[in-house]
Amino acid sequence: MVFCKHCGTYLSDETLQCPKCQSHLSEFGHNSLSSSPNPTSARRSRLRWPGLALVVASLVFHMIADVLPHQNWQHPALSLPHLLAFGCAVLSIALGVVSGQRIVVVAGTLAVLAGAVMVPTFIIEHQAGPEASAVAQLRTINTAEVTYMSSSGKYGNKSELISAGLLDSRFEGPVYFYTFAVQASGSDYTATAIPTSTQAGRYGYFSLEDAVVRWADAAMKNRNAAVCNPCFPKDQSGNAVQ
Repeated sequence: MVFCKHCGTYLSDETLQCPKCQSHLSEFGHNSLSSSPNPTSARRSRLRWPGLALVVASLVFHMIADVLPHQNWQHPALSLPHLLAFGCAVLSIALGVVSGQRIVVVAGTLAVLAGAVMVPTFIIEHQAGPEASAVAQLRTINTAEVTYMSSSGKYGNKSELISAGLLDSRFEGPVYFYTFAVQASGSDYTATAIPTSTQAGRYGYFSLEDAVVRWADAAMKNRNAAVCNPCFPKDQSGNAVQ
């Protein structure tokens, strides 16, 4: 009875290739056979499967992030599943390096690269939800302003609209990753919607007393450059949202 020097597997004397680690064995036993097992190699070989399992877990976490509801996540892009996915991939690479299992290192690296491709696509897809919601909420504010004007003879700011029961208290803070503001003076008002971060939404929006929702303009972009980028589509600054 002999052993594979690479993984410590018991082999018959006639074996030319280890069935476990696929190492090619010398016919005369000089290169890869041993009369005693190599415990270090065996322990390292056993790390292959946990490493590959971490790679699979990384991909699963990315898929979970893509299908779970995200309205209540603190951050719409780098959610907990995404962070766990990258953590699993990096840990698999570390196990592969420690164990000398190149297949684990390669698989872990591919998982990291896959995540680097998937996350930007995920961000763009999931920014569309908050952006569409922001436009809808501005239209809600426009409706509230029309009602407030008909009853009081002037437009109201956000707190007045909330006090009048025309807007709910959600508007006191961010609504689905957008912050809303309303400035009113007599027969004029400006309602704005700005994302809470550059990952939460790409665009800002505003509406005036004509109740038309428009893309943010250059002035809005300059005031909110830290959280709004690009803030409006190319050549659409201040234009109506279709």
